[in-house]
Amino acid sequence: MGLIHDFILLTRDEIDRGINYYDFSRQVNHERVVHLSDDIIGYIQDTLNWVTTFNPSINKYQFGLNYFGVSYIDKQGVGPFSNILKAWLLLFTQAPDLMKLTGNFTYSEDEDESKGHYEKLYLRKHELIVEFNRLIEFCDCIEKDNYAIIYLGI
Repeated sequence: MGLIHDFILLTRDEIDRGINYYDFSRQVNHERVVHLSDDIIGYIQDTLNWVTTFNPSINKYQFGLNYFGVSYIDKQGVGPFSNILKAWLLLFTQAPDLMKLTGNFTYSEDEDESKGHYEKLYLRKHELIVEFNRLIEFCDCIEKDNYAIIYLGI
């Protein structure tokens, strides 16, 4: 299994109590956890950098997700995050059932960079649509109540 990025919907009270995010995220099929592959995060990364997030390790707001750490998406950044997810969701609904996307440019260490290639990413449309819809529902919770999405980087 490849690298996974977790998004957890928590109340501000749960965050303030210091709930262990990593234990929470390991709960398979939990209704308040979305797991996205590193491949899809990498594919949409440029647009995620438009979202205002809170980085608790430096105690300030920034743009984008803390790829190797924790970020909070709260009322300040939820509007753009939700809209970006909806835009990607609309694009992905047009894809065939097995989506073939272009990934990162790669080459082996002993290979000339000019002879490298782009990775091919194969994703099941239905699975991706389900996860994006769940994240959009998380955004709706933030807009209506006192929630935040906790993003756990790799």
